[in-house]
Amino acid sequence: MRPELSAIVGLFMAVGPAWGNHENPFFVPWWSTIPFALLLILISLLPVLAASWWESLSHKLVVSGICSLPVLIYLATTHNHSSGASTALLGKSIEDFVAFLAMVGSLYIVSGGIALGGKIKGRPLTNTLILGLGAILANLVSTVGASMLLIRPFLRANRGRKSWHIPVFFIFIVSNLGGLLLPLGDPPLFLGFLHGVDFLWTLRLWPQWLVANGLVLSLFFVLDTLHWRKSSHPSPLAKPDLDSAESQGEANTPLEEGTLEGGALRLVGKRNFAFLAGILLAVLLQSNQVTDWIQTHSGVFMKLHHPLMGAGLMVVCGLGSLAFTPAKIRHANAFSWHPLLEVAILFLGLFITMGPALVLLAQNAELFSGLSAFHYYWLTGLSSSLLDNAPAYMAFATVAAGSTEQIAHLAKTSPQILAAISTAAVFFGAMTYIGNGPNFMVQAIAKKHHFPTPDFLKYILISTLVLLPILILVQGLFF
Repeated sequence: MRPELSAIVGLFMAVGPAWGNHENPFFVPWWSTIPFALLLILISLLPVLAASWWESLSHKLVVSGICSLPVLIYLATTHNHSSGASTALLGKSIEDFVAFLAMVGSLYIVSGGIALGGKIKGRPLTNTLILGLGAILANLVSTVGASMLLIRPFLRANRGRKSWHIPVFFIFIVSNLGGLLLPLGDPPLFLGFLHGVDFLWTLRLWPQWLVANGLVLSLFFVLDTLHWRKSSHPSPLAKPDLDSAESQGEANTPLEEGTLEGGALRLVGKRNFAFLAGILLAVLLQSNQVTDWIQTHSGVFMKLHHPLMGAGLMVVCGLGSLAFTPAKIRHANAFSWHPLLEVAILFLGLFITMGPALVLLAQNAELFSGLSAFHYYWLTGLSSSLLDNAPAYMAFATVAAGSTEQIAHLAKTSPQILAAISTAAVFFGAMTYIGNGPNFMVQAIAKKHHFPTPDFLKYILISTLVLLPILILVQGLFF
């Protein structure tokens, strides 16, 4: 096992002997966290050690199920001993998972019904503007939705000069750094929202967002300009087969042929923006700050009191998108259920196995009482890079707050610490392919478009050279 992974596992196991606050009716032994640590390690290592085997959804289901089963048995068998607290924990974990999957799934479905078509020339300024647009869009349709919406037109625009920096910087910005401003942006922030952090709270992180995205976009513009000048193709669309296709009048009918490559720049599937608005409304109506403002200015009280009510509205929006979006748009957009099913399978296991680990951390929160925002930034960042940013956020937000129920209170009592945890979880997810869900998805799509994508270790080397200095600067400026 790699030393850094051992350190993360040790974080969850070493606190076992200290039983924490004895007013808590439910205490978990240290070994109950082993399935969670094991699942994180397997998710981290199997894509590297057994890539072809890991591609199968059934294999992922087996791994997730094997790791979840001991926790399910443990929580069920301790129901009476814990006065029902163990099964209540399981119920809360499932509830959070359903709300999480409803948000991610509905955004994925709706964004999959929107496609950007037409001829785009991938010049440096154009590419930088697309990435900047993606950084903004990620906050409204999630990093998954923005990545799936923009990656294919972005690659098509640059198919005449394929380079590793095209998909890599897309992962940096659109799939990760961009999604810091709203809970819709990235799974860690949405989990915080589900535990009471107000919807608009993360907007205060705009300085961190602006510094990180501004610097990475500037680096991309410089690198892309140098590559453009060295390229043997004055235009990324100057390939003979493409020119001949356009000269034969095929550019005006790409959608009917299952592609979006030719014709004027256009957006298809616009009706899905109504469903996006519905998803956003489902989230906003769970926010105390938003609903109080509506009541103050209109006298109307509208609030979704339970996360599952919001989840239900999101599911309706997703189903509406499936029903009213022409199939040819999803076909042209290469829509696939595989990424969503992969997220559902792995995160169900993570949510189930994460429960005892969070309780154990809450029981021993006093052991971390002396940590500052600086420490939480690097602890969350390291965990997000090596494992996954959603459980990393929950783990250290729970430690800082004392319990999962107090995460919302943390936003008021120690906003700097929660800001450090939130920023690190989102930003450091870009450091490795396994840090955030869209990373592997974008890499796979780029491979299909024959772009040179760095392998796992080369990607880490690139992110260390490009991103890490910027992330160190962000910490120095803000935490």
